[in-house]
Amino acid sequence: MQHLKEHHLDVGLLMTSLDDRQLRELPLLDEPFLVLVSETHELATQATVSPADL
Repeated sequence: MQHLKEHHLDVGLLMTSLDDRQLRELPLLDEPFLVLVSETHELATQATVSPADL
């Protein structure tokens, strides 16, 4: 982050927000999470899966 602030880097890619007012954050992608289960698993019949299901 210091390299960005000192203009040694133009861009950085992060997985989480920084909450740093000296840097501007822009969303790049919005990727869905996928759950892979056996076709015999109880979750296989559900159209969506919540974190509580896991």
